[in-house]
Amino acid sequence: MNEIIKISRSLVSIYASNALPDKSFARTGYVSNDTSGAADYLALLAYPCSTEDSKRIKFRNALLSAVVIDDYKTHKDIIRRNALIASFQLDKLMIWRDIDRAITGGPNKLGGGVKRLIDRFHSYHVFAAYDKALSDDAHLTHENVLSHISTAYESPRSKLQDAEDRLVNLKKVFRASRPVLHLVYGLVRSFASKGWVNDQGQILHWKQAIYDSSWMNEALEIAEVILGMQLVEHESKLKTGKQLRGHLFDPSEITHIYPFTQK
Repeated sequence: MNEIIKISRSLVSIYASNALPDKSFARTGYVSNDTSGAADYLALLAYPCSTEDSKRIKFRNALLSAVVIDDYKTHKDIIRRNALIASFQLDKLMIWRDIDRAITGGPNKLGGGVKRLIDRFHSYHVFAAYDKALSDDAHLTHENVLSHISTAYESPRSKLQDAEDRLVNLKKVFRASRPVLHLVYGLVRSFASKGWVNDQGQILHWKQAIYDSSWMNEALEIAEVILGMQLVEHESKLKTGKQLRGHLFDPSEITHIYPFTQK
């Protein structure tokens, strides 16, 4: 294994342990490699901060309730349905109205978990493009890249804003994604290996990810490497005072997850 990868993974372990007050993440958890775990992963991307746990749980339960309802339509088996409800740890099935509200934001499609996931994919593309710009020594600032990439995601109204106000709002989207950028990176790259993205790297089959959780192990492995490399840069900055990137990285806001394995 590459030495820098070893160092990066050891740093992730140190921060994830929360043993040192100045070297810790906001939260660390585990996800199972199954439909329930896939819903947990997506819900955590949508709502990574503890202040939005109620929304995260509602989105997670909405995704899984939809799975149960679709499965029952296919199999018409009440025992199978109840077994799924129990395995997904759902207190009860959500009705379609509430499922739609949690996933899409309701009849007007104004938000919900899907909008948050789109924001995360938006931020991932900014992050990846800026990383490439630095690697290519393209002399582009983070604001340059953020402004350019965002044209593929923002609304027509956003594009008509005053340039300064537009940039402020785009930075808010990126800032909200920072705690889970590594997890989004892992997901997108794992999806790409399965052919679930288009030529522009945009997600095609995120719903399929609920039913087919085979993407998760690779996603978590990639995410750990990306987070580790961020920590290597962070530790270097602490020692040298040199900021490599034009955006903040703060380990204390990071949400990280590991695969749950039964012994």
